[in-house]
Amino acid sequence: MEVILESERLRLRPFRIGDAQAMFDAWASDPEVTKYLTWETHTDVSVTRALLERWTKEYEKPERLNFAIELKAEGGRLIGGIDVVGYLDGPGGTPVIGYNLSRACWGQGYMTEACRRLLAFLFSRGHRAVRIDALRDNLASRRVIEKCGGKLIAEEEMEMKGRTVPVNRYLVSAPEPGRRMNHSEDPVAAFLNEKGQLRQMPAKEKKRAAVYEYLAGKIDPGRTYTEKEINDCLNAWHTFGDAATLRRELYDRKLLKRSSDGSVYEKA
Repeated sequence: MEVILESERLRLRPFRIGDAQAMFDAWASDPEVTKYLTWETHTDVSVTRALLERWTKEYEKPERLNFAIELKAEGGRLIGGIDVVGYLDGPGGTPVIGYNLSRACWGQGYMTEACRRLLAFLFSRGHRAVRIDALRDNLASRRVIEKCGGKLIAEEEMEMKGRTVPVNRYLVSAPEPGRRMNHSEDPVAAFLNEKGQLRQMPAKEKKRAAVYEYLAGKIDPGRTYTEKEINDCLNAWHTFGDAATLRRELYDRKLLKRSSDGSVYEKA
C-alpha cells in the first residue's frame, strides 16, 4: 500500500525513479550533505538513478517506508528524504529513522517537521519508541532529534565509509495513552485516534486545512474512483460517518477532481 503523509508545509511520498535528477541536484551530489550519510557523494545522475531503482524495488516489502520530502508551496519541489532504515529485532521491532536534506533548506525547520510527521505515523501504527542516530559532529541533526523528543541513550562508534566515527543514539518514546500531542509536533495528530482515523474536525481553518491534506494523502494518485469507492476510502479514515461532506470539501479545496457528471473521482 502506498503511504503518503502530509504536514503543514510538506508532503512525504514514495520515491520515484523520475526523481533522479532532482535528487542529484538537490543533495546527492553535495559533499556537505553526503558526508553525514552512509553512501558516497554521487558523481553522476546515473548513480542516483541506480539507487532509486533499488529503493523502488524495496517498496514491495510492506515494512519498507522510504519517503521523498516535497515542499507543497513550491509545486512539490523535492528537498530531501526520510526513511525507516531498519527495525531492531526484526520488522515488528523498534524502527530506526534516517534522513537527509538539501543544503539550501537547512535551518528552516523542514526536517524537524518531516521527522515529527513520520514519528506520529509510526506511533499511530503501534510502535512505542523510535531510534534515531546522528554523527556526534552533526550538531544540526542532533538538534532535530532533541526537538522531536529524542533522549540520548548511548554514545558509540560505528564503521562508515572505511573509517570509525563516533555516533550518538537517541530514543523517541510514544506519547503516553490519552496525552494529546502538541500541535507544533503535528497539527493533525490531536484529531486522530490510535488507528490514524479522523475522530473530529477541528474548528480553526488552518487545522481543518491540514486535516483535509491528511485525508487527501489517503487517496491513491493516478487511480479513478466511483462515488461509492471514494466514500469507502474516506470512511476508512474517519469515524463520524460523513463521507459526503468530506468528499465535497476535498473537491472545493481542489484536493479532489471529479468528472462533469460526478461519476468519476481522482486525486487532484
